Amino acid sequence: MKIRTLCCVLALAGAACTENGQPSGSVDSLSTPVASLTLAPFETYQLSAAAFGADDSALTIPISWRSADTTIATVSDSGEVVAKAEGNVSLIAKAESESVTVALRVVSSFTAVAFTESASCALRTTGTVWCWGGQWPATGAALAGGGTFQELAGGGVSYLGRPAFCGLTSGGSVACWGEDGNPPLLGVGSDTGYFATAPVAVTGGFTAVLSVGVGYFQACLVTAGGSLYCWGRGNHGEAGVNLGGGFFIASVPDSVLTTVKFAQITPARYFTCGLTGAGAAYCWGSNSWGAVGNDTSTEVDVLVPVPVAGGHVFTKLVAGYDHPCGLTTDSEIWCWAENDEGEAGSGVVGQYLTSPVHSAPSLHFTDLAGGDDVTCGIATDSLTYCWGAGAGLGAGDAVVGGDFPNPVAVAGHHRFVHLFSGRGAVCGVTVGGAAYCWGKATNGGNLGDGVTVSSTVPIRVLDP
Repeated sequence: MKIRTLCCVLALAGAACTENGQPSGSVDSLSTPVASLTLAPFETYQLSAAAFGADDSALTIPISWRSADTTIATVSDSGEVVAKAEGNVSLIAKAESESVTVALRVVSSFTAVAFTESASCALRTTGTVWCWGGQWPATGAALAGGGTFQELAGGGVSYLGRPAFCGLTSGGSVACWGEDGNPPLLGVGSDTGYFATAPVAVTGGFTAVLSVGVGYFQACLVTAGGSLYCWGRGNHGEAGVNLGGGFFIASVPDSVLTTVKFAQITPARYFTCGLTGAGAAYCWGSNSWGAVGNDTSTEVDVLVPVPVAGGHVFTKLVAGYDHPCGLTTDSEIWCWAENDEGEAGSGVVGQYLTSPVHSAPSLHFTDLAGGDDVTCGIATDSLTYCWGAGAGLGAGDAVVGGDFPNPVAVAGHHRFVHLFSGRGAVCGVTVGGAAYCWGKATNGGNLGDGVTVSSTVPIRVLDP
């Protein structure tokens, strides 16, 4: 006991002790669990190191850390790293005369993710696009053809391996890539079923576009004047009155006949929704499950935009698979239509909803995303919550197989600033540009971690 007590005193003074409390000689080596690390700006990480004597016995001795460049990252004496700015830096642990280095790469990668069931693309901070899964490597690759974008959207009949993406370019035009067949979602006047690996300009010469969206069978854009154009397939009126009431296909944008002026557009599966500049929501297409939200339960095709009931003022609208949701100016989420697995967040599972209900009313939110059977929101406490089918909640294996009509915290306590979703999965982007996804993965590796395994918790998308 006296030897152990003496050793503790010596350790406080900087001398080395073995694990059993016996005094030892000087440090012979240091080791760390990780040799390299990648973080996004503002992310934190706890490093650790261990000291060993000449006989490989573990030593109890103070170990200090320092950063070779504190403008890129700082590290406390205890090993807590705070990433600051893009770059490469060495983080050095030292005990006596021995040291060990961890190589840190700080990368600001992504600002947005467009997710489909078979492939995904993300917008980088440079405005370029990075894609993975499906026709792209599971580890990711730069989108061919170059160009820079300010907004991305993804959709298509992805369960058939037909992802389609469109982007709003930095110059205000629209270009699309991916599968162009049935339906013809690239908007270039072709329906021959080819795959465009590089962006192609949408027909029509649009140069001042506010918003672009891609659904399962239709894509739409909104011009600076609020006019709406759609293309693709419109069996249920989801592409507008010109493409409704039967099997209609348009391979180039066609004007939607409405006097409503839009600012945002959100195509879904058999219906489409949009927001006006004043935040009023309108929907059209199939009213199955009450999708158009006008408080009618008649399952008919609505061929022109009709106002969503409730008079809510929304700042963002997502369409999910068969359940739209909106984020109001009061930081509330309201959802309607399908609720088979609690995705409307009403506290009850089962009934579909013909008008919006207040989702997760105990919380306030700054962003939201809606998948096929799950809804997620970033709460004002900076945590992310989801509700709906357990497998898509991002809360771990324990909730898989259940339905949750009330919010469940996403695992990992990541501080997301934006959420994005597609069928089967949700992605979040941190303030520093790191992307994490969870949910259903496909053989193409659409979650972005380089493998093809589904995940019930957020996993980091590989950095370019």
